[in-house]
Order: sequence, then C-alpha cells, then structure tokens
Amino acid sequence: MPAAPTTPVKGTTTAAKGQGTSTADHPGIYTFTTGTTAGSATEGYGYMTAANGFVLGTGALFFRSVFLAPATKPTSTAANLARIYLGMGTQPSSGTYPGADFVGFVFDPSSGMANAANNWGFLTRKASVNTFTDTGFAYSTTLYADLSLFFDSTGAYFRAYNWAGTAQAKSAAITSNTPLTTTVLCPVLHIANGVSGTTSYQCFHDLWEVAYWEIPSRPFSGGAAGLKNF
Repeated sequence: MPAAPTTPVKGTTTAAKGQGTSTADHPGIYTFTTGTTAGSATEGYGYMTAANGFVLGTGALFFRSVFLAPATKPTSTAANLARIYLGMGTQPSSGTYPGADFVGFVFDPSSGMANAANNWGFLTRKASVNTFTDTGFAYSTTLYADLSLFFDSTGAYFRAYNWAGTAQAKSAAITSNTPLTTTVLCPVLHIANGVSGTTSYQCFHDLWEVAYWEIPSRPFSGGAAGLKNF
C-alpha cells in the first residue's frame, strides 16, 4: 500500500513561486511563474516525490484541480515553446517533461492534436508514447478551469469546464497508452516558457485534490468527496 502524500517537493530552474493575489472565491491561490527568457527555456513546476505517489493496482484514482491559465496564451506550434501539464505522472525533473508516464490535462499547441491551439487536451502517456484527446474545453485566460479525471482498470475519464459553471458530461473511457497499474504516479504541475518566449507565463493553482482507494477497501487519502464528480 503506498504512503499517503505528505509535503510536496517543489523543483525549479529560473522559476519564482509565491502566494498569489487572493480573490473572494479563491483565497488560497498559489503562483507559478516561469520568468522571461530570450534564447533559453524557463519553467516552473511542482510535484510529489515518487515515494509519496500512488500505485493504481486494483483500485481507482481521482484527481481534480481548479486552475487559472497564464494570461498570455501559448500560441506557437514549435516543440520547444510553452506548454502546460496538470495531472498525475511519474516524477519529472528539470527539462524532462512530462515523465515517461502521465494521465491528465495539457495545453500544448505543438502536440498535433486537433484544436490544440484552442482547447485543453487530455494526455495519456505510457512508456513515453502519447495519446492526445481533445477535451472540447477552450483555454481561457480569465476563467478558472475545473479539471478532473478518474482512472481505474477500465480506463481514464475526464471532465473539464469552467469553475462553478455547468459540468461537462463525463468523457468516454480512454484506454490508449494509459499507464500500467503497477506504475507509481504522483501529482504533477508543469508550465514551460520556451526558448523564443519573452513573456512571463504565470498561472494560479487554486486546488490540488487527489483521492485513491483500493477495491474493496475504503478511501485511502483526503479529497474523496471529489469522487462525486464521477
């Protein structure tokens, strides 16, 4: 049985991190800022250590985040330009995003996914092989995105919609390139500003909720109420 998540390990290159400006509905905002660059990539990221991750086994995993994307939208299709990853994956390190395995949300105009320049994608990645699925949910610089996923032996499912808005119907099961049930997955947030960028890509991460249970046992970690989304 995996250990319950404890203190997140935060890694950084030239990124700055700090408490962002609070709002009435989102008092606990945390800021990730990539800084500015001309000629070299910069990135901000946060993740749990693998020792504090989750092994799916015969259980199920739920992830949810409320997230405000950078005000400057990544637009380039160049592979080394800005992108965002938000979900569960193998532990990354600076310059190696995502890890070999990942399930979660991405905004990456270079992904090749239909509507990649406009919509959030859902990425399932196993042994460094990707499957991108269009969520149909548009990237917004002004509205908080409510992004959640459910992952069990039948596949991965997602919901993506504006926070406090009308909930999106649960997606169909995605079974292509989902991580193995024996792979340790940890929460991951990564935002990169690519080599041609001169803008500081700042995002606001308001909620990070993970719930896991072993069938037929009880919920294993906090946040199980979020499973009602599915």
